[in-house]
Amino acid sequence: MLALSDDEILDFVAAGSMRAFAVLCVRKLPWLALCAANAHGDRARALDGAARVMIKVWENAPLWPPRSGRLDRRLLDLLEAGPGGGGQKADAIDDEDIAALIRQVVGDCASRPQKRAGWLDRLFGG
Repeated sequence: MLALSDDEILDFVAAGSMRAFAVLCVRKLPWLALCAANAHGDRARALDGAARVMIKVWENAPLWPPRSGRLDRRLLDLLEAGPGGGGQKADAIDDEDIAALIRQVVGDCASRPQKRAGWLDRLFGG
């Protein structure tokens, strides 16, 4: 599964694969947390924001068009824009923070239902 593209993995996530979602979290959460930290200047808000984005990915993946090639852009759009860090640098986010975040998000989503859409909705992004 690690050799698949992000769009291919997202197709598996849309079909309800928790394994694919875990792989997607491993790929995207570190980058997303750093983007959030740069935007907010606050480590705790960055980790929380990144977690909320990935939960939205799990819930809404069945509604997104397949192979749109827009995953990174969509993730950044979902990341709530808030007041910037005012030039302040966030405390460092380390590997242990990211590992804990991945465990938290994947564990939380394991019990969450995904939104369901018909195949036409998924095909056309309805």
